[in-house]
Amino acid sequence: MTALIRVGAFDGFGDSRTSQFWQFRDLSQWSIESGQGLLFAGSEKPRLPEIPLKEPSPLENLRAEQELLGFPVSGHPLDMFPDVDWTTYCPISELAHYCGERVTIAGLIIEDRIHHQADGRRMKFLSVCDRSGILECELFADAYKRFGVETIRHPVVEISGKVTPTEPGTGQTLRVARIQKPRSKLPRE
Repeated sequence: MTALIRVGAFDGFGDSRTSQFWQFRDLSQWSIESGQGLLFAGSEKPRLPEIPLKEPSPLENLRAEQELLGFPVSGHPLDMFPDVDWTTYCPISELAHYCGERVTIAGLIIEDRIHHQADGRRMKFLSVCDRSGILECELFADAYKRFGVETIRHPVVEISGKVTPTEPGTGQTLRVARIQKPRSKLPRE
């Protein structure tokens, strides 16, 4: 029940998540005097602690949802990365204007898969998203060898590469030249 409260399953009932937690805690006390009580045999009116209650921040809510459900529900997945300076990157939806050129994007890794090139060396395909769309990126063997570890270290990555059109004009891919941690809005120490 506390996990459901933590991820906002009862937000529609009006009370805050913190208040719901304490109400549930009060209501779920088992009666020890009679040996076996009812599951919800608490006081008539739930008692909240006599201290000020602090609500989790929207970021804490998103992280709890991600931890318990595997995805955030009260916001966009990119809201979990407020320190990334998204404004300094080319939006994925704009890549059609840059076919054949080198661009730098940032994106949340949503899918990846290992593949073998014709010469037997490993390569990797990544699907990344920003607020404007989803893009598949190709890390051929040399790029994969140099930057593959960055795709494990960071859930959001900065990717530089050449925009390549896919078969008959249905979209673009990015042939990766470099992957690293994304730029931050916060000043570096």
